[in-house]
Amino acid sequence: AKKRSGAVQWGLAIENFAPFLDTFPLRPEDVTFLGKPIDYVGYTSTDSKEDCTVHFIEVKSGKSQLLKHQRNIKKAILAGRVKWHEVRVKSNKKVSS
Repeated sequence: AKKRSGAVQWGLAIENFAPFLDTFPLRPEDVTFLGKPIDYVGYTSTDSKEDCTVHFIEVKSGKSQLLKHQRNIKKAILAGRVKWHEVRVKSNKKVSS
């Protein structure tokens, strides 16, 4: 149990440093840490209508595997079942004096 706990703690710690590894697919400034259920979301070529891409990145260490819900998310992304939601909130018209 101690060994497994140590591996889990290592995995959680390494998630924060992963964007600075040579093998990370995007520049650190192009990603945002989410943590759960997927570690990072990143964006490339945002100035281009044709080339703009959204990246979902999961960091794993050692022999760890994707959890069931992470596999389901991966399948949804690969199948194109991704949606955009824009939520608008009314502005506060009250102006303080």
